[in-house]
Amino acid sequence: DPNVMKTFKSFSAGVDWLLEGSYSDQDITEAKLGVFSQVGELIFVLIIIT
Repeated sequence: DPNVMKTFKSFSAGVDWLLEGSYSDQDITEAKLGVFSQVGELIFVLIIIT
């Protein structure tokens, strides 16, 4: 990673945000959908490739 410090600061800010608990159930639902969507796309690509 050519931007190690920037990456670390972003990660650290994300951890701080989680610890503050200033997110809603809607935020969690949207995050889950985003992750599941990306995983689904990866599985689809792997199926096509093989």
